Amino acid sequence: METAGERVPLLTLHEAHDLLSWLHRVAAECRGHAPEAGRWAKEIAARVPSQE
Repeated sequence: METAGERVPLLTLHEAHDLLSWLHRVAAECRGHAPEAGRWAKEIAARVPSQE
């Protein structure tokens, strides 16, 4: 979410879950960036409260 050219320093919870979902999809493709996407997905998942 950007306002008047400013960046919000943190992701919203919804944005973090969207990013985590996207990283899981990239990691599942088993292509060039899959290992790095998997690592980032684990890092983010460890820091973001679950959606449940």
